[in-house]
Amino acid sequence: MPSNYFFDKVNPEAVAAVRAAIRKLDDMGATTVEVQVPHADLAGAALLIIAMAEGACFHEKRLKETPELFDPVARERLEAAKFYPATEYIKAQRIRTILIDEMRRVFEKCDVMAVPAGNPASKLDPPEMAKSDVKPGISDVTRRGSTNIGDMVGMPALVIPCGFTSEAPARPLGLQFYGKPFDEATLFRVGHAYESATDWQKRRPPL
Repeated sequence: MPSNYFFDKVNPEAVAAVRAAIRKLDDMGATTVEVQVPHADLAGAALLIIAMAEGACFHEKRLKETPELFDPVARERLEAAKFYPATEYIKAQRIRTILIDEMRRVFEKCDVMAVPAGNPASKLDPPEMAKSDVKPGISDVTRRGSTNIGDMVGMPALVIPCGFTSEAPARPLGLQFYGKPFDEATLFRVGHAYESATDWQKRRPPL
């Protein structure tokens, strides 16, 4: 379990469900150790720069010839990314290198790293908000640490259900495991062990 960042600003019920799932794995014979990813909080901002800059390059010809085919929000972000300074892109790649090394050190101490799989799903936005790129109350994209770090360093990950919110409508809560590069087999083993001892994956909300 990471001791920094990944559990910050996450829905309390999601945190409680993940901690309960880890205790369940402990009861089944797992050993929990504390790990740290010192620069995990930089992953989101760096990923945004890299992804948007590379996306703008990949779609450059289409943005010129058929811009109307893009979703307006996607087009706006890709067009803006054309103006990212090369120095910022290089700095973001340096952060990626640092994160790769930090995650390598994590997996010198453990086989998998367990984190919350983000916050519960939100309700559908009203039409006027759905059309806007401004979403009041929604965490900034750079805060999605549970997934950003994997995208940045190229690690396999597995998300499985571990509970539901108490507030109606009940929404699923997820537990995310990260594994060593090319070690998907261990993720499947851990996920299968947990699901064999629980029934979250069998529950369905009323429709």
